Amino acid sequence: MRDADPASEPGPPDAGGTRWLFWTIGLLLLAVVFLYASWPETPAGPSAIQWTHDLKAGLAKAARNNQLVLIDFHATWCEPCRMMDLEVFSHPDVAEALANWVTVKIDCDKQPGTAQRYGIRALPTFIVLSPKADVLVGFSGVVSAQAFIERVKSAGQRWAGTTDAG
Repeated sequence: MRDADPASEPGPPDAGGTRWLFWTIGLLLLAVVFLYASWPETPAGPSAIQWTHDLKAGLAKAARNNQLVLIDFHATWCEPCRMMDLEVFSHPDVAEALANWVTVKIDCDKQPGTAQRYGIRALPTFIVLSPKADVLVGFSGVVSAQAFIERVKSAGQRWAGTTDAG
């Protein structure tokens, strides 16, 4: 009788190879999760808008110069807010549309009372105020530069129509 070759005998699959494959896949998944979590946040593009972060000072300037106010309610962790910074507020046409406005950027995490006063429920939210601090219009979400320009121009025209009549 011949000696049987142990490698050719039927038996359980190679548990060592399966275990190695399992650990390799597990470590790769862990590396992907770690890299994703440590990936730097999307940096904001250079804003073409001159923002103030002091609403009280912005309202005083608007009243003094008879200017409309745009408030951008945002948060540092808000990806749609960063998209607006990158794709809309860096756009020269948006800066031109807001050239005669007072522009205020409010971080809802740093100024929750202000966000609460204006009933902010979603980010980003934009509120347009008259020079007397009356709310004229508000809108939320990501919009294109052109749509943003149309909205602020519409608010400006609405306000101009009320000042001509009164």
